[in-house]
Amino acid sequence: MLARRILLPLLAGALVGCGAGDRRARSSSESPGQGPACAAGIFGACEELAAALERGAGVTRDLARAAQLHQRACNGGIMVACTALGSMFDSGRGVPIDYLRALPLHRRACEASIPLGCTRLGMLYQAGHGVPQDLPRALQLHTVACTAGAPAGCSNLGALHEGGLGVPRDHARAAQLYQRGCDGGDPGGCDGLAGLYEGGLGVAQDHLRAAQLVRRACEGGSASGCSNMGFLLESGLFGPPDHARAADLYQRACDDGAASACHNLAVMLESGDGAPKDLPRAAELYQAACDRGDASSCTNLAGILERRALALYEQACDGGAGTGCATLGDWLVQGRGGKQSRERGLAYLRRGCAMGEAWACGRLKEHGGAP
Repeated sequence: MLARRILLPLLAGALVGCGAGDRRARSSSESPGQGPACAAGIFGACEELAAALERGAGVTRDLARAAQLHQRACNGGIMVACTALGSMFDSGRGVPIDYLRALPLHRRACEASIPLGCTRLGMLYQAGHGVPQDLPRALQLHTVACTAGAPAGCSNLGALHEGGLGVPRDHARAAQLYQRGCDGGDPGGCDGLAGLYEGGLGVAQDHLRAAQLVRRACEGGSASGCSNMGFLLESGLFGPPDHARAADLYQRACDDGAASACHNLAVMLESGDGAPKDLPRAAELYQAACDRGDASSCTNLAGILERRALALYEQACDGGAGTGCATLGDWLVQGRGGKQSRERGLAYLRRGCAMGEAWACGRLKEHGGAP
């Protein structure tokens, strides 16, 4: 059974008006003033343009071009560009996920006293991406970043306290740190704090406050915040369901690294619920979410691939391949790749056996079928 990945099933009255689609962008031919300056070798201008392209701020969003410009700025000694590029590699935004490339970029920035680089490096140690998991090291790096004034460092430190990762679980302390991150402009802190208000963990339960924080997180660029927002729009919790807008938010959040958003959009496309059915695209999205650690997406992807395999085995069987008949029959008897169909499966096993496939004969006998 297909199911959405629900992060925060919130009341949504406070969310009207939020969404990436509200941003107005210039055409890609219009470049801010940083364009000529970057071309002239002013690397700070390259980084400013990269950041604008990554956000879609005043220009058409172009993650691939943003990555190129982050790289140019990083090569030119702009350390914040190094960690920005590393963040794209560790989230898969505009580039393939590559933790081994992200690691030295964040480390280089951290060693250059860029607090954001330190907390992003801490996230790799926290998750064990590109390095062995090391929660004490993650705690140290997040603490350094938070103390140095990086709001994301405080938010990430809050996540450790919320989850009891390397420290005793303390929801009240997590709420304080998330609030500090959110107030400092980190949308991840707002998103984390929303979860605590929704669950009444460390704070008094407040659905309206949680909804407001989700909107703030999404508007600030939090991928998970926009995934939550998409779920609220799709579910119709504040009016008629808006599937098109939900799909747009899921797509943007997926592009920005939120596995839950990739999964939710894939469910829409696989089921045809709220969007035209598109199994190949659904499979791509499940793969993206699975690669980012979403176990449900791995399972759903396997289901799509099994159904595709059934069709291929049938094609092989019709083409005279006894192994195709045997495998198709065995799967149908077991109900793999779809509904169980014992009689049809036994018929395919008989076909395979008749073609001289010994394995088909053996499985036919094991399943209690007559030759």
